[in-house]
Amino acid sequence: MNITPKLQASDLKMLVSHSISIEASIAIDEVVTLSRQSNAQYFAVVENGRPVGMIPRDDGPIELQQPKLKDNRFGWGKRVDPEVVQVRDMMITDPLVIECGTAPEVLIAAVFRRDDSCVNQDIILTRADGTFLGLITVLAVMRLLHGFLGRHMKDLRVNKEAITLENSQLVKIRRDLELTNEKLERSRNQAQEGAQQKGQFLANMSHEIRTPMNGVFSMIDLLHDTNLDEDQEKLVNIARSSAGSLLRIIDDLLEFSKIEAGKVSIERIPFNLTETVEASLALYSEVASNKGLELMIDFEGTPAWVVGDPHRYQQVLNNLISNALKFTEIGSVKVSVKKMQTKAGPGILTEVKDCGIGISAAQRVELFAPFTQADASHARKFGGTGLGLSICKNLVELLGGELNCDSEIGKGSTFSMLVPFAPHTPNNSEHITEPVDQSVWCHDQVTKHRTDFSGMRVLLVEDNHVNMEVARRFLLKLNCEICCAENGKVALESLKNERFDCVIMDCQMPVLDGYEATRQIRQGKAGAAERTVFIAAMTAHAMSWDRKKCINMGMDHYMSKPVGLQDFRRALELASQKSEMVVEPPTSKPVVC
Repeated sequence: MNITPKLQASDLKMLVSHSISIEASIAIDEVVTLSRQSNAQYFAVVENGRPVGMIPRDDGPIELQQPKLKDNRFGWGKRVDPEVVQVRDMMITDPLVIECGTAPEVLIAAVFRRDDSCVNQDIILTRADGTFLGLITVLAVMRLLHGFLGRHMKDLRVNKEAITLENSQLVKIRRDLELTNEKLERSRNQAQEGAQQKGQFLANMSHEIRTPMNGVFSMIDLLHDTNLDEDQEKLVNIARSSAGSLLRIIDDLLEFSKIEAGKVSIERIPFNLTETVEASLALYSEVASNKGLELMIDFEGTPAWVVGDPHRYQQVLNNLISNALKFTEIGSVKVSVKKMQTKAGPGILTEVKDCGIGISAAQRVELFAPFTQADASHARKFGGTGLGLSICKNLVELLGGELNCDSEIGKGSTFSMLVPFAPHTPNNSEHITEPVDQSVWCHDQVTKHRTDFSGMRVLLVEDNHVNMEVARRFLLKLNCEICCAENGKVALESLKNERFDCVIMDCQMPVLDGYEATRQIRQGKAGAAERTVFIAAMTAHAMSWDRKKCINMGMDHYMSKPVGLQDFRRALELASQKSEMVVEPPTSKPVVC
């Protein structure tokens, strides 16, 4: 800390106590005379106006034979002849000399650096040209320092008061911040609790809505396969279409609510991209055929396997294909898949191009906004909630990609989905890993699915009698042998006593639910032979974490209600494939002698 006064160099003149000087050539006894005429303690000794030393006052008479001072430095202790000895011989030859332009802090520092024997000596002040200006007493320097220290202490008191005030303000600010943080913490906890409650509400709503919808859908499908006259078939088709529209609206609302609640989880797992895309187009091949539209896949150097979220990718792709078919009356819908670099690395570009009504530039501005359709008249003609593309946009962004649209009125639209899915090489060398370059017309690739599962024994586990009856009738249409159980406990007993090729397991049941029943089956509590039995979940829980939970609990397949004939057929096909992969252990036959 700098404790020197903030003075200008010229202020040193104000410290001069007197400007009396004597010539170096005068006799010693003249000092006594000068001392009687002045109160000064020291006199500067000069030659040609420049200081050469300093001599202290003496009130005499000088006793030449007796030492007056013990300090020989002043010369008074020597035996001298007053007629011969001059001032130069007795003066202090090394006084402190300070130039007028010197900073005051340098003066103070120089004073305090002197030896103790010189501490009371005056300081010689000179002009810039070196000529004598005056003497400064140590007392003047001390007063200067004292005044500065007083001002400094005052400044310190003021600073202390300011710091105290600032500290009190900081304490108040800190207290306010703590209160704000407490409020934010409470708000965060409430938000998390609200999000958790909302997520649970969505899961419950999904279950409660899908359970009766499964009965409605399935009964309409079963009714459609009976002998109906023309009017009855028309009414059933209307009921089926209305039920389908209702389910799509429910699915959109639940999916949108999940996204808003932050309850959408994203996976990163290896999956077969080409099979996933082909499965999506196969799902809509019948719709395209009924409208007379061509549905085509075009792979351009596409990696067969990639790492990403197959469920969310297919969900977006299905929505884009569905929209393309909905708004296209004549022509074709083409899906192109190719490899493309993204900001995050290697990726996949998927384009869905249609020949539909098109979208204007003004309409594309709010195309991905929720509850929005390109034209209000479209909502009346084509239906829908206006949530589909908003959901797709959010899902693609959660995947780390982007969704864009290029369109022209009357010429169709192209929706482009670019996602960072890196190529993957499976461990199993039997998988195709080479890039795929091919074009497939869906009507040329009609897959004949198995429809007769005679001899296959199925254990149907369902507590809801309506859903049990629906599932039983679908399985009967596939020529299965069916055994029913109303909960997991009854299912375990049935597996202990009989052999089954497939278990259709509801998840939410009284006594013993499907999750726990599956866990016990995999542990061998229904018998060692049944540990690997094929188990397909059939549940009204349609959240992504419900699918994961089923797979993690040991189930082989997952079906979300409402479940139709094709869902049961797919489950039985997978069960057949699993049973064919199981190698029966060899049995030893007794040797007859």
